[in-house]
Amino acid sequence: MMMLKGQELVGKGSHRAVYRHPDDESLCVKVMIQDWRVAQRRLRAHWFVRMCRPKWYFHENLTEYRYAKKAERRLGEKAWSLIPKIHGLVDSDLGEGMVVDLVRDHDGRISLTLEDYLRAHGLTEECQDAIDEMWVEFKRHKLFVQGRPSNLVLSLREDGTYHTIPIDGFAFPQLIPVARWIPAVAGKKYRKAMSRQKMKIERILSQRESAQTNDV
Repeated sequence: MMMLKGQELVGKGSHRAVYRHPDDESLCVKVMIQDWRVAQRRLRAHWFVRMCRPKWYFHENLTEYRYAKKAERRLGEKAWSLIPKIHGLVDSDLGEGMVVDLVRDHDGRISLTLEDYLRAHGLTEECQDAIDEMWVEFKRHKLFVQGRPSNLVLSLREDGTYHTIPIDGFAFPQLIPVARWIPAVAGKKYRKAMSRQKMKIERILSQRESAQTNDV
């Protein structure tokens, strides 16, 4: 059993906590904060959805694991240039965990989330280019992410450019994922995700501007 208590907490979302791997600094371990049976994502769902959806739909580690493995089968090693590489599921003292690559900058520092970057630096040209590049690549390879700024990280390359990598919010959010098979539906989903992302970015930038004004 992997012991995670006492390990550095790398990040924490609404449903999962991410810890540094105890034996390998290039990896992290994602664990569910709540049992999937009582998670808000499941409790808020319509009763029909709860009946029809399998366990993995409400268990974010299993959702991400299935997503990544399907991407690997389709794209081979190319998949791991687009999403963090999955190294397997493990038992831990905090529950079942999933071992994943820990995204870092070229100098070894843990990469900032897009939200943290925006709050610190604003929407720079390099940042916008990295966001645009991500959507182009994901549409080209028929991968989908929700694209929330808190669910993306910006990995700084040696040449000063950034590479946007999703760390959460994977898969088409549909009961029947017709977007996988119908390009027009997929295109609509991408446009909706990009529009929502733009709104969230504008909200973060507005908050940043307000905070800077208040500091003056």
